[in-house]
Amino acid sequence: MKLSILTPLCLGLLLTWHVRTAAQPQADKPASPLADKNFKLLSERELAARIDALIEARWKEAGIKPAPLTDDATFIRRLYLDLYGKMPRIDEAKDFIQRPEEDKREMYAALLLENERYSNHFATVWRDVLMGNLGNQQQLQFLSQQFEFFYLRDRLKKNLPYDEMVRELVNSAANFNGPGRPVAIPGGAGVQGGQLFYQANEFKMENLAASVSRLFLGVKLECAQCHDHPFARWTRKEFWEFAAFFTDVQPRRPMPGQVNPIVNAANREVKIPGTDKVVKARFLRGDEPTFRPGVAAQTTLAEWLTSEDNQFFARSAVDHLWHYLMGLSLIEPIEEPSDDVPITFPEVLDELAAQFVAHKYDLKYVIRSITATKAYQRASTGVHDTSAREQANVYARMSLRGLSPEQLFECVAEVTQYKDPTPRNQPQFAFNPNIRTPRNEFISKFAGTDKRSETQTSILQALYMMNNKFMVDMLVLDNNETLRHLADAQIPLERKINEIYLIVLTRYPRAEEMTRLKDYVERGGATGDRRQALSDIFWALINSAEFRLNH
Repeated sequence: MKLSILTPLCLGLLLTWHVRTAAQPQADKPASPLADKNFKLLSERELAARIDALIEARWKEAGIKPAPLTDDATFIRRLYLDLYGKMPRIDEAKDFIQRPEEDKREMYAALLLENERYSNHFATVWRDVLMGNLGNQQQLQFLSQQFEFFYLRDRLKKNLPYDEMVRELVNSAANFNGPGRPVAIPGGAGVQGGQLFYQANEFKMENLAASVSRLFLGVKLECAQCHDHPFARWTRKEFWEFAAFFTDVQPRRPMPGQVNPIVNAANREVKIPGTDKVVKARFLRGDEPTFRPGVAAQTTLAEWLTSEDNQFFARSAVDHLWHYLMGLSLIEPIEEPSDDVPITFPEVLDELAAQFVAHKYDLKYVIRSITATKAYQRASTGVHDTSAREQANVYARMSLRGLSPEQLFECVAEVTQYKDPTPRNQPQFAFNPNIRTPRNEFISKFAGTDKRSETQTSILQALYMMNNKFMVDMLVLDNNETLRHLADAQIPLERKINEIYLIVLTRYPRAEEMTRLKDYVERGGATGDRRQALSDIFWALINSAEFRLNH
């Protein structure tokens, strides 16, 4: 079936089904999925099959042909980049490619999640989610690194259930004295991790309300801070009712020119700025909280946030993981559902959220389930009868995703065998902006983006990869042990080129690539030196788009 130019519009209308399901819990649906007597607990494989069936049904309706499943070499590179933040070593790639087991993809996903490299990398992933873009605020950047190293790594290594982690972060305000109290480098306690989260939000009730609603409910409430949200149901009154949960951590002495909106902190009452209207703390769905004597408002809020009856919470969590692993959120743009921004697959979001709750908010369970889907395992190349972008929007192919600055550095370090001398467990050294290290300098050049499926490389970044002294030094034969051994090894030239491709791109060269590169090396490249010609190939592959993308 050949699609017409009207297909994107038709698909857009088709994908608007149940758009408000995530934004507004429906009265005729069970408050908790577990309340449904027909609910069935699914294994990772069963959930993956259910997700694929829901997605494939939509393709059939729209006449979309999916891309094939990707080959083993591409899959293992994708899995390592997603779960470890770096490419597999050549021996790891070969081991996977040569394994005969039919279920080896599921098996490897499970194995990788049990390694400390997973918790270390996902600490960076969740730091970016929870702390966001801190711009040039050096103090907050430093705090975010502490948050990653001493709180998130510890929690993810223990596989702490997600609801417990969020309760720790939100409820931590009940256990410290608020602004003005110095925050020491934490040693892993939930209270201390939460201190950094509150401090990153400057202890301001409006900042905390916006962050908590966006991160843990999937609701961009901050758009209603100064006026009613123009594209969603949220009102200014609801924003300040939610902000009132943080009256006891709000700084009592506002900056010059600012007005303190607190009317009565003990009663959680605030005045909406610029009006005479006083509101009290209230949950987003309109329910009035029951505050208990001696129990902090944040504790009451944390209990509501993470309740099984709160449909916002689980959906937001699984969508964060889906967005990271698939490149596109089930709600695009992420965290902003409205009549004009449909949930592409509400049934998939519901299934993931329900099983997430049933499996006790186990993040690894969700990751294993998503990586077991055919949707995750599809090739990133499109087919001729539909556009690549159209396919990606309905998960008929994998999105091309740009590597984060941290991922790109780790990949460069892996293929060049660079050993970072910085004590990575001491962020006061590793991330001090006044201490110039190759890692700091590299990451500062490659700013992250929320839209990794639309990443771009600037001219300055390209020049850095090609000509920066650090990069050039790593590709000099005498400095790169692997490259030097390959150049000097008494093995066929074809095998040397194969090894370089496996090291840098985790694949073997195609026939036409092998023919062209053998001829280049045999001619001595640009200098007449065959050893240098091999180094030229290495340099070219590292500077290719294929190296910089997760595909």
